[in-house]
Amino acid sequence: MKRGKKAALWAVWGFVLLVGTASAQPANEFERKLIQANQLRAKARYAEAEVLYKAAVEDSLQFREDDSRRGKALNNLAALYHTIGKLDEAAPGYRQALELFQRTLGDESAEVASTSNNLGEIERSLGRYAEAEKLYQRALSIRETLLRKAATDAASTLNSLAVSGGAQGEYDRANLRHEQALALNKQFHGESSLPVSVTLNNMAELRRLRKQYAEAGDLYARSLEIRETVLGREHPDVAVVLNNLAALRQDEGKLDEAEPLYRRALEIRERVFGEGNGFTGNSWNNLAGLLRQKGDLGGAREAYGKAVGHWEKGAPGGNPQFAMVLGNYGEFLSSIDAMEEAEPLVRRALAMAEEHLGAQHPETTRCLSVLATLHLRQGKGRSAEQLFARALQSANSTEQQPLAEGLSTAYRMQGRTTEAEQIRKKFGLGLK
Repeated sequence: MKRGKKAALWAVWGFVLLVGTASAQPANEFERKLIQANQLRAKARYAEAEVLYKAAVEDSLQFREDDSRRGKALNNLAALYHTIGKLDEAAPGYRQALELFQRTLGDESAEVASTSNNLGEIERSLGRYAEAEKLYQRALSIRETLLRKAATDAASTLNSLAVSGGAQGEYDRANLRHEQALALNKQFHGESSLPVSVTLNNMAELRRLRKQYAEAGDLYARSLEIRETVLGREHPDVAVVLNNLAALRQDEGKLDEAEPLYRRALEIRERVFGEGNGFTGNSWNNLAGLLRQKGDLGGAREAYGKAVGHWEKGAPGGNPQFAMVLGNYGEFLSSIDAMEEAEPLVRRALAMAEEHLGAQHPETTRCLSVLATLHLRQGKGRSAEQLFARALQSANSTEQQPLAEGLSTAYRMQGRTTEAEQIRKKFGLGLK
């Protein structure tokens, strides 16, 4: 049975925070606010941190135009929004900071590298891998030049590139970059540090995707142990590894082990982030997929509804992750014959994916497929044909046969047997 897509499985070490005096102007109060805000953010006291970051941004308006400190305040406020899942507010702040650093410090400064890496994380999380790669490569080029002074920053970018590569199936290259990042993090931070935990988490996710489940479980367990020791059991960064370990157990078919892990991650996120948060919405989405797999359709329906509710409040304008959750819910409703409820959700998911990711993105293809299948079940052969044909135009090789099967069925539904057999032959499905 389909479970829907699971969300937010990769982790990144830190969205880089910037502190330090960059000009001769008095900066004590400004720097104090930044430092205190950073400390509050580390303790997951996000609302208090936001107040101080905004105050620092306001203070920076009095500085000269060539003063880079405003960029630090903008970057750090954006990093806070990034941490709590407000990507639409984080991205403009990063871009403002990046432009200011380029103008005041030059294109090869450490600050440009850090903010480029941060903005790359936004692009990656939204599925825009080409844009993310450009930003990561730019950050890595700068940081490799500064490696003797900032090896730890290079490890952060190696980790980010590995995550991006892994998400695109470049497993061997990603694994090599993870190994390089792990060696640097152990050298500069220690065996039981948070940067090591992040890299272990991401190495585990890579192995999960390759179905190397035993190795993945060991790596997740070590990553979780470090985070619980350093941050405490109720920190939101602990929830990231709990979610990932739950996904591993789900993939292994150990559903009763997966559920308490998903629920613990969800409880942490609800307590820390409150209502209207995308991370919490993703946790509800993942739990819904598990409950569906266990046959608890009522529980799954309720959980999908809560996932959509969080995203409605957190990103009413839509984003790629919201599109994924809507698509999952719509596909689930279709599978239980709630067609009238399903179709508007899937259409909205499709529009959102096309707007934010483009017509050729895999998530757009998935939404087209779900909507086409729904129309098949409603007996709408012509519209199903058109949707399957559109999906085939952007599908990768592993997706083509199921879509061709659907297109063949749509042709048969309209009495177009010859075209149905031609499609089956073209895609190696065999004749019916």
